[in-house]
Amino acid sequence: MNFNSKRSVTDEQNERHKRMLAAILKEEGNKSCADCKTRNPTWASVNLGVFVCLTCSGIHRSLGVHISQVRSCNLDTWLPKQVEFCRVMGNVKGNRYWESRLPKDFRRPPSGNPNPELAAFIRAKY
Repeated sequence: MNFNSKRSVTDEQNERHKRMLAAILKEEGNKSCADCKTRNPTWASVNLGVFVCLTCSGIHRSLGVHISQVRSCNLDTWLPKQVEFCRVMGNVKGNRYWESRLPKDFRRPPSGNPNPELAAFIRAKY
């Protein structure tokens, strides 16, 4: 059996992962989108370790899977290593790491609706 495949995740594991993700999303640093700060993100970039809103998840998808692998926290099946990485990284550590490469005078663009400034910010960040 290939343990790097979603097919290796049992129904019980999947339900446990969803409960774990719900708890992780309640942590203070994960209560808002890592990119635009919109409240209650329900998506994640499993390889970057951050939780994002629906709008930002669409921008992440446009980056390509070689940069950001987007999963729904409610709908998709997650591998154990993906849950663990997002638990360990989270938005606070993730932003500290990913935003450290941005210019010191960067300004976070307005949140909510997709806009060119937000897309440019996300491309520059990751």
